[in-house]
Amino acid sequence: LETDVCSLQKPPVTQVKMQDQCAKFCQPRAVSMLIGSTEYGFNAGDSNDICLPPNGVLSHDPTLLANCGQWSQGFQEIEISAQRLIEQLEVFTASRLEHSSTLRHATLQIQAYVTSTEFAHGILRQTDKVEFFTQAVNQRLNGAMNSTQERLLSEVQKLKSRTASLKSTLDTNMQLLQNFLQQCNTLFAGTGSQQEYMLDICSQSGSACLEHQKAKHVTCCCGYHPFTAFGEKPPATVIEGLESFESPARVSATRRLQADEVQDAEDDGAVDICAGAWTAAQPKVQEAYERINTVGSSAIIDSYHQTMQQKYGKSFCGFQDENTDEASLSTQARGWFALVLSAFFCSVL
Repeated sequence: LETDVCSLQKPPVTQVKMQDQCAKFCQPRAVSMLIGSTEYGFNAGDSNDICLPPNGVLSHDPTLLANCGQWSQGFQEIEISAQRLIEQLEVFTASRLEHSSTLRHATLQIQAYVTSTEFAHGILRQTDKVEFFTQAVNQRLNGAMNSTQERLLSEVQKLKSRTASLKSTLDTNMQLLQNFLQQCNTLFAGTGSQQEYMLDICSQSGSACLEHQKAKHVTCCCGYHPFTAFGEKPPATVIEGLESFESPARVSATRRLQADEVQDAEDDGAVDICAGAWTAAQPKVQEAYERINTVGSSAIIDSYHQTMQQKYGKSFCGFQDENTDEASLSTQARGWFALVLSAFFCSVL
């Protein structure tokens, strides 16, 4: 025994301290499971029987856990595809507003022209006044509308393409997500960078080491549920383990699980669909708004934003306010994402 029994240490290891050490060992992704208390303890064999298969509350299947990580990434692909669709929806909406503003501006110009002296003199000289009037209107209307109409049609095609892409992604990844939901809904034994899975906190009574048959120690193991990393890249380790404690903390070989669970550490690849879509769409939306402002039709943007704000309140996030946090969520994006999630879970369940 390297340290005194729990109650005789200075300061004593109370029940609260036991729970704190266990939580520290299991952070950041796992649920702490304290085995023992100030009143009773267990030896290593009994602690393992509580934690690990075949009789324990936790599973230990490195292959299945790795598969769960891979299957859950199917949702990340859906998130990315949904983000691209929502981004394009925002750009299309801005393009639609631009097309409306150009039509309004062209109409005002035509109205001004047909009431001008130039038009009055021109039509007075014409034999076919209907043809002159029609050509004059069409010439000014088409000249103003051609470029915005081309942009609008282009954005429509992109929206159609990204809608098809999302459907294809859903079709491709649905089975992976079903595998995850059906096979990964369990707690696995969490391990640290040294494959440690159990923390020996202190001896509740007696001086026998944890591995001794008559030992009565307070220990801790960690339950990790794959859903805590759903849609993310599988974490290299799920608990900080001994890295949470100062030296000379170490782990006995008998308290390590097989090393085949170790994976290369990578970025978790987390996706914020709505914030990502808003950020990606912002440059193109701002370009469209600038073209709208150029023709003096900023009132169309204001009217659209006022309508959205009246309908959704502060939940609506527009593109005009320079102080808007890029992580804000647009209501349109939330609506589309809710539609995607509803379709997914209805299909699965």
